[in-house]
Amino acid sequence: MTRTLKLWLKRLQFRTPLRNQMVHRYEYFFWPAELAFLCELLEQSIRDGGIVLEVGCAQGATTLFFNNHITWAQRNKGLRDDVAYVCLDTFSGFPREHSLYEQQHRGKTTATYKDYQINSPDWFKYMLKLNGVTRTSVHQGDAAKFDYAGLGSIGFCLLDVDLYLPTQAALPRIYEQMRPGGIIVVDDCLPEQDYDGARQAYLEFMSSLGREPEIHHRKFGIVRKPAQETAP
Repeated sequence: MTRTLKLWLKRLQFRTPLRNQMVHRYEYFFWPAELAFLCELLEQSIRDGGIVLEVGCAQGATTLFFNNHITWAQRNKGLRDDVAYVCLDTFSGFPREHSLYEQQHRGKTTATYKDYQINSPDWFKYMLKLNGVTRTSVHQGDAAKFDYAGLGSIGFCLLDVDLYLPTQAALPRIYEQMRPGGIIVVDDCLPEQDYDGARQAYLEFMSSLGREPEIHHRKFGIVRKPAQETAP
């Protein structure tokens, strides 16, 4: 396509009612400093083994960012070349029982929990293919019920499912599969906001381990698997 034609098409697009969908937007739910922090943890926790697990992927912006960072770290920092990346999402929004629990037991409103219902696993896989991502497998399912044991040893996990029930159910199962030195990051650990169910579940889990909470950037709840523990 010639430069003149590209310029003409861009000007034409700008004059349509859809122009707001055609200009570049910041696509991430995390600030740049938060993404940098997550990438540092990811590198540290998988250097000696284990898969990367992302639970709650939305439309895949963070998935693509992490995969590009892994490729960069392999080329420039000697990160091992056999990193596997696993994505898990319902791809249909929050399960009804999870959002109802927020309303009935945590004083929230179900109107808050109708996001992420336009996702599709096929669209998600196509996005990865279009961007040349080949290390990633995609699973559709409920984080509270998924069989994490089938994934093998986990080195790093970003658990971003927002609500109490899926976070509360997934945390111990994921932790059991973590390799020694592995790290779980629980997103949305800010207090007194619509998605603070994740914070409650995180604090309860840390209490069950007999540890003090470790929260970074005001929102990331960190769970570290001690290096001396035996891998699953």
